[in-house]
Amino acid sequence: SVRWFKCSEDAAEKRDRNAVTPYSVWARQGFMEITTGNATDYAVIRRMLGEIGSKYRIMELAIDRLFQGLQLSIELIDDGFNVVEFGQGFVSMAAPCKRLTEMILSKQIRHSGNPVMRWCISNVATETDAAGNIKFSKKKSADKIDGAVSLAMSLGRAMASDEYGTSYDSGDGVSVSSNA
Repeated sequence: SVRWFKCSEDAAEKRDRNAVTPYSVWARQGFMEITTGNATDYAVIRRMLGEIGSKYRIMELAIDRLFQGLQLSIELIDDGFNVVEFGQGFVSMAAPCKRLTEMILSKQIRHSGNPVMRWCISNVATETDAAGNIKFSKKKSADKIDGAVSLAMSLGRAMASDEYGTSYDSGDGVSVSSNA
């Protein structure tokens, strides 16, 4: 089973000490991988994506345009992945955040009880622009929302590619049915 969520050892220890989020428990349960050191280990992420790519046909990998892992992006392109930049502003995020919110409220998202994804989604707060568009806000959210942001980015790329009508299933317990 793929451990989709990654966390550095130092960050996990800090979380465990605060007793708010049980990163070590989630790791023992197979929902998270704790990597050595005090920073994101991009080699681990690259290896994970390679494993997933050998099992599933990955159409695209959406990355934040300001993503710190420029080197990782270059390596993933070299590995044969179609890496697509995805901005975090209202223009890129409004439609998928709105649709994902609708899908969550109507129980169209399945995550096989993944506690990390449930926690990320429960932390989400939104920002609204003058036109009424919403996006998920890391600065307004209660805690980490990376899983929800990643899901919104994936949904945004799926929406752009097929105008709804397709179900997306990772095969590892997370699926999105984007029928309008």
